[in-house]
Amino acid sequence: MKTTALLILVVAVTGGCAYRPVVDPSGPNMANYTKDLSECQALAEANDSTGASAAGGAAIGAGLSAAFSAILGGTRGVARWAAAGGVAGGARGVAAGQQEQRMVVRNCLLGRGHKVLN
Repeated sequence: MKTTALLILVVAVTGGCAYRPVVDPSGPNMANYTKDLSECQALAEANDSTGASAAGGAAIGAGLSAAFSAILGGTRGVARWAAAGGVAGGARGVAAGQQEQRMVVRNCLLGRGHKVLN
């Protein structure tokens, strides 16, 4: 469990905003695309909430799993279920934070006149 939790944390911290949307190359602003993409990715990274989303998801997942385990099966496996819930919640939080970053990049490029296809 500790290895999985560490892996989630590493992905959350080092993932950055590597999202590169598919853009229609016949758009009017392709001369500025590389500069715009770089600036939009920097904006997404500056407003990154992936780490906070992962931490919040892990806390909620651990708490809910521990509570359900205690209610359903006593105190014997509570720690294992809490760890599993924390890992699952953390992974979900990372995914939510990365999705938000992709939306920031996409909306930023759209706002600069690029035709984003995905």
